Amino acid sequence: SAKAKKKAIIAKTIYTHKLKLQNQLIKLYQPKIEKFFKVQAKEIKDKAESIKNKSDLTVNSVFDREKADEELIKTMRPFYELIVDETSKFLHTLLTEDKKAFQFEDAEWLFPNKDKFVDKMCKKVVTINETTAKDLGKVINEGHNRKYSIYQIINGYPKENYGGMMDKLAEGWEYRAERIARTETMMVYNEASVETYKEAGMEKVELMDALIDPNCSECQERNGLVVLAVDADAYIDEEHPNGSLTVLPYFE
Repeated sequence: SAKAKKKAIIAKTIYTHKLKLQNQLIKLYQPKIEKFFKVQAKEIKDKAESIKNKSDLTVNSVFDREKADEELIKTMRPFYELIVDETSKFLHTLLTEDKKAFQFEDAEWLFPNKDKFVDKMCKKVVTINETTAKDLGKVINEGHNRKYSIYQIINGYPKENYGGMMDKLAEGWEYRAERIARTETMMVYNEASVETYKEAGMEKVELMDALIDPNCSECQERNGLVVLAVDADAYIDEEHPNGSLTVLPYFE
């Protein structure tokens, strides 16, 4: 039917734009996120090496969570702002082409609540530092349990298959940075899309997984699912890293 064809065209257009933007932003922001992790690792190492008594070596003594959150937000905020700008401009143009289906009160609408939206994203992203703290704590506790020296806890003890703090922290720039850039683009793009659809007068949205993981029952179940726009964030938050979830406008 004409409606089905139209829906398929819009779905493909949005998904293609999201992938293109995602690839562009990964190239732009992955190096910045890698730098964040490298600077963080150096600060942690310097603090750990300054400790004299091994019993004083704890996560809290080497990892300043408040400062880490501030630096991460400083790194990610421009990233989020760029995604919101590009997403809202693209969708606004796409949706206003069909004036019968979508009605924006302001023809020049471009995400009026962007600052509040970006603040919300920044509050979510600091869980990255929470993960770092938990992983670091496990490594430090294991080192203490094995009776290792401060040097060994920091640098590892390969003979006993113990990587140490620096090996764990290196994961930040070796693979976490790329995954974070990819996942955050997907999440923010989807949430910005929902806000745009709501502004266009849509009460419902449709979830689409373009690359369904055959081993993920949740991905299979939600593909094609129609939900209230106000409830969409819950599905977006549950998306696994490197996921392909895309939120589409729903046509009654």
